[in-house]
Amino acid sequence: MVNDVVFRPVRGGNIVEETVDRLVGAITLGVIPFGGQLPVERDLSQKLGVSRTTLRQAIRTLEERGVVEVRLGRGGGTFVRHRSTLPPAEEARARVVAMGDDLDDTLDYRQVLEPAAAELAARRRKPGAGEWLESLLSDTRPPTLAEYRINDARFHLAIAELAGVPSLTAAVADVEVRIAAPLALLPPWDDALERSDREHHALAYAIGRGNADEARQIMTEHLSCTAHLLRDLRLPSPS
Repeated sequence: MVNDVVFRPVRGGNIVEETVDRLVGAITLGVIPFGGQLPVERDLSQKLGVSRTTLRQAIRTLEERGVVEVRLGRGGGTFVRHRSTLPPAEEARARVVAMGDDLDDTLDYRQVLEPAAAELAARRRKPGAGEWLESLLSDTRPPTLAEYRINDARFHLAIAELAGVPSLTAAVADVEVRIAAPLALLPPWDDALERSDREHHALAYAIGRGNADEARQIMTEHLSCTAHLLRDLRLPSPS
């Protein structure tokens, strides 16, 4: 279902920019991993419902942004570039401040969607749901923060998928892509990451046991903590 959600046909608006957003979403959600290759042009254009010309323009845009690289010759194709560096603290703060009301809108929208998805996933409790979610949580933290963020987004999307409502899964996928940019600006604080890991395991356990109220509460607190950290980035640094 995740692939279908990420590569659903582009509808209306600026077709090239919408295609760019779809491809960025696929990378953000780990459907195409760092170092991975995009599907061949014919298949990808058919999935997205766009012409090959539009797809080439979108890929050229991503190449200019440094997101992908195009390799020619045997073994060539379009590949996702590795990104593991974080901006300096002041630059990160400036970029979050520049998001303005868009950041608050995204955080509030996420706070509405994802606790509901967690509750519904627990109520429906598909066989093996808890074990599947646990399998997505590695005991070993990924070597880069960028990879950790992708795993985090995939876990949240998996919960939405367990809710069994395709439109809800699509909405959560969109909000996870929207929140990815500000999340990438957070420094790798060990205590925050450890708390996030604990809450992820607690979510998997609650959903696996079918405890809907607990799943909603854990997700609500989990997102509130993240929102607090992001909003704090907008505060002036102590002199």
